[in-house]
Amino acid sequence: MRCVINRQMQRVDGLLSEEKKTEYMKEILNLFVCAEDEASAPVIVGRINKIYEKYIYRNQSHQCID
Repeated sequence: MRCVINRQMQRVDGLLSEEKKTEYMKEILNLFVCAEDEASAPVIVGRINKIYEKYIYRNQSHQCID
């Protein structure tokens, strides 16, 4: 669990403001608190990736490259 949390902190370092990084990490920590006992690492990481996408890609425009 510690490795996953540390990795998420590194993953958003420099990409989010301190305020948004705090919000992001609260969601990540809450995910661990609320996870089912039998939830495997791949299941949790899949959920983390959805949270990551919400924070990182929320305000970016998606343009096609020719």
